[in-house]
Amino acid sequence: MVAQHAPSILLVEDEPQDILLTQRAFKKAQLRCNLQIVTDGDTAVEYLSGQNQYADRAKYPLPEVVLLDLKLPRRNGHRPSSTRC
Repeated sequence: MVAQHAPSILLVEDEPQDILLTQRAFKKAQLRCNLQIVTDGDTAVEYLSGQNQYADRAKYPLPEVVLLDLKLPRRNGHRPSSTRC
């Protein structure tokens, strides 16, 4: 039997109540995952690019899923208005 690894999920959320709600929902659903949490957009970019404290990919693996709050401090989840598709 091959052991499956727990998927890594990055939660980018600045509201403590929403973080707690997400953690409780994952626990209630018995999801086996590695939930990493950051609280602003700049830190999310550091995490995803493996910069500063997030350079250790064994400790901070690249996520398979990102749950992103669009209204974040410092850098939000919206594109700049001058960007076109």
